[in-house]
Amino acid sequence: MVMRLRRAAADSGARVRVEAYLGPGLGYADLVAELGALRVIVEAERAPRRALNDLAKARAVGATHLVIATPTASVAKSIRRRLRGARRASDPRIIVRTQAKAEQALTWLFFRIPGAECRADINATNSRPGQERDLSTIGGDA
Repeated sequence: MVMRLRRAAADSGARVRVEAYLGPGLGYADLVAELGALRVIVEAERAPRRALNDLAKARAVGATHLVIATPTASVAKSIRRRLRGARRASDPRIIVRTQAKAEQALTWLFFRIPGAECRADINATNSRPGQERDLSTIGGDA
């Protein structure tokens, strides 16, 4: 499940770390993706029991978003219910979705960052080595 989420974030131009060590007492996150000011913690969960721990990790590292991917909609609903009472105003934005919807959410998050769409477009269209594009006019006033 995590590798497909990794691909969705990496294809958007984000720097991605799988099984990223977050620090003493926090342990590991399934995935950490960063692009610009965004720091997204991604956790794959099959049950709601670790959801509060996932939120604590995201808070501790100053994540802007916490994405929890689940195998089914009923697990996602259970996790949302568990997190509802624990949320604070200063918490990262929490996205709880099934795997396919979590992939879409990651793509949306990173493609809305200025410049991310330029990198993704270049990666998709430059199929031959040595073919370069001038980035100075993309998204600028030139």
